[in-house]
Formats: sequence, C-alpha cells, structure tokens
Amino acid sequence: MRKKSLIGGIFILFVLSYSLAGVACAAQWAKAYGYGNYTDETAYSVQQTIDGGFIVAGLKKTSGSSSYRYWIVKLTAEGVIEWEKDYIKGANVPFNIELIDRDGDGKKDDGYIFAGVSDFFGDFGWTDLWLVRLGLTGDIKSQGYTGDEGVDQGRFIQQTSDRKYIIVGNTKSFDVDEIDIWVYRLDPDSGTSWQETIGGAQEDKAVSVRETSDKGYIIAAQSNSFGSSSLDWDYWIIKLNQDGNVQWHKTYGGDKTEYVSSIQQTADGGYIVAGYSSSFTTSFNGWIIKLDAQGAIQWQKVYTGAYRAYSIDQTSDGGYIVAGTSTDMDALIMKLYSDGTIEWQKTYGGSSHEEAHAIQQTGDGGYIAAGYTESFGEGGGTSSPNFWVLKIDHNGEIPDCSAMGTPGVTASDTSITPGTPTEINVQSVATEWRDTSITPADTEVAASEVCYHKGQTTGFLPAVNMLLAD
Repeated sequence: MRKKSLIGGIFILFVLSYSLAGVACAAQWAKAYGYGNYTDETAYSVQQTIDGGFIVAGLKKTSGSSSYRYWIVKLTAEGVIEWEKDYIKGANVPFNIELIDRDGDGKKDDGYIFAGVSDFFGDFGWTDLWLVRLGLTGDIKSQGYTGDEGVDQGRFIQQTSDRKYIIVGNTKSFDVDEIDIWVYRLDPDSGTSWQETIGGAQEDKAVSVRETSDKGYIIAAQSNSFGSSSLDWDYWIIKLNQDGNVQWHKTYGGDKTEYVSSIQQTADGGYIVAGYSSSFTTSFNGWIIKLDAQGAIQWQKVYTGAYRAYSIDQTSDGGYIVAGTSTDMDALIMKLYSDGTIEWQKTYGGSSHEEAHAIQQTGDGGYIAAGYTESFGEGGGTSSPNFWVLKIDHNGEIPDCSAMGTPGVTASDTSITPGTPTEINVQSVATEWRDTSITPADTEVAASEVCYHKGQTTGFLPAVNMLLAD
C-alpha cells in the first residue's frame, strides 16, 4: 500500500510539473456575467472542469424581489458561456458547487452537486436543506430536501474518497438553544450514514468542511458561544473522525470579532485557515492562521489592506493563494509563501465595488477566481452586481489589463493563543428525505469582456483536485 501511495504522489508531482512548464500560455481574461436592470448576481464558487473550462455557481436576485435564486454557469477555458441555468429560489446564504466522480474511475467528470437552502417546499420548517445533483449540462439528475421544524440550511458539500458526501450547514431545529452546526454524512445509495448538531449556548455557524487524510473531517466554523469574548465571534475549528466523533476543537481570536471563511488541509497534514478580524487593527482585515495536525498554531498573520479574505488554497509550490477584497473595495488576489509572507498581490476592479469569493489553482499553473463586480457588465456602475470571473496567470497577471492594480497590503504577525471550550453540545439527530421535482430554466445573458489576452495554449492538464488519488 505504501508503494502505491508513493507512486501516486510521484505521478501527481509529475502532472503538476508538466502542467506548469507546458501549459503556461493559456488565455487570461476578466469577464462580467449578469442581467443588468438592477439585478444582483454574486458568484460564491468556481471549479475548473475536466475539459479545461469552469463551472461557476452563485445567487441572483431581481430588483424588487426578496428571493434569491441559484444560478449556475458553465464556461469554456476562454470564458465563453456553454450553458447557464436558473434553479429554485433559495436564501442569501453562500454555497459551493462540487465536481463529482460517480463511476469510480478516479476522475471528477460525472457532473456536479450542491447543497443549499430553500423555503420553497415548507413541509418540515421555515427553511430546509436542498440537495441537487446535476449532469454535465446542468440538468437535474436527482434532488431532495430534508430538515426539521425550524430553520435548516445547507452551506458546504464535498464528495469524499468513498464517493459519499459530507455536508455542513446550520440549524435552529432539534431543540438547540440557538443556531448550531449541522453535520450530515450521506450515502447516496442507502441514505443517511449519520448526522449530528454541534454547538453551545449561543450561536455557532459552520462555513466549510473538508475530508482529511485520515478519512475524518475538518470543519471551519465561527462561534459566539466560545472564545475570547461572549459578545463577539471567533474562529472555531473542529476535527471529527470518520464516525463524526469530536477528536479536538479549538477557538482562535482576539479581543474583538473574527469571521472564518475557508479551510484546507495542507500537504504536511496541518491546516490553513482564512477569514478576517477586527482584533488587530482599527478595522477588519484578512487574518490567516497555519495550524498543525492537532490545531496548534504554527504561524498567524494579519494582512492590513486586505479588507476580507474569503478563500484560500494551497498551491503546487507549497505556498497559498488567497481571494478577497482590498480596503479600496477591489477584488484582491494574494500569493503567499509557505510562511505566510506575501509573494505578490493584485487587485482587479473599476470605479465601484468588486469582491473575489473563491479561487483555485488551474491546470496551467495560473488561477481562476470568482466573485462580483459593480463596475462592469450589464448595469455596471449602478450598484447592480454581476458575476466577476478572473482567469490569471501564475503571477496574477492579465497582460495589458487596465482593471488590474497593485495594492499595498502588508503582513504582520499576531500572537493569540488557541482556546479549548470545555462544554460543547453534540447530539445525534435524524431527519427524513423527500423528493422534489424542480425543473431548471435556461437563462440567456451575455458575457462582458473587460480584459482578454489570448496566449498560446499547448494543451490542458486537469487541476490536482479533479484527480482522486488512492
């Protein structure tokens, strides 16, 4: 088994090396996608697909309406729309879309899945978790909802190495005191494997979950129950084993407020966590912490000038790529070395407000990022956000792009000590699934090209997370 694992690691390293060397001239571009007329479109998730294109997922809302709807757009490698679909109305709650492997061939090329929230059905409570599996062209292959008597939300889903799913959301059902974390392990063939709530006396909310190398799970949450102050939020990181039992959990924060956004397990078995904090400067700024496998802090830094850090991903060189917003309200991308110091930083925006909510390293060694723009696209400059999608090279560049800038973000060490709450409430819960029969609607918007550089594509190799290593 060890020989197989070693060979698999060498193969992935070869793929990365070849990818960076041989496909580094793919197109770079910045494009806006939206309706205009005071609609609101915000992208929360982006993934590179096996064909070299991209799947972008987010929410849209029409002026005068209080309802958000799920909107998913498939793009080519050059940002051309292949298909776009509108799904059921949901809530203004960020979510992610995940590529899936259904046939067990080790490639995530069998469609997509997302877990969200909807009040459309209403049989269980105020809102329910809605789970949808899509085909490669956005058609719904399966769908259903579940919940209890109160407010229940899906927030993040990941397909696990056994081709099942781990889901986190938040709930005010099951007789919890306030809002608690809801963890759901789902076998798509036989139904629920297990589910539980985790929390304290106040509100606690999960934002992300990832399967770990030991087949357990790491949850990024924010806690109002525990931490440095009962009046403010802190990061709360929870490690579960494969059966959902808590192995360790720690809070991280200063004397004010911290909001966690993103977590990834790193190559050394530890974790990288991104979010933003008001504890270390006079306003909110990005705060990133590197943890070891047991949650001890290896380094921690505040990034002054980075108003928000929304997404983080470890890169092939052992560093990190971060997406967020600058204090000038432009979409911000920072490349960090492995110790958290800044390698390079870029902004992408216009006269109004831009944010980057998600980022991933791509098979050509560059990056794909998605969020929203109020400066460009249909209705640009009128406080009508459009999807904002950026394909940049390995240095963060889109050559000859007037929307690109260089901010002045600075990194400084912080010195908080993790906390370990002594009394947390973990309870096993049960819900039933009911089928839904929503039919997606085709939509038709044009892409507004802000910047484009052709490059000379010599081929495509998939991003590492499209391949399922043994």
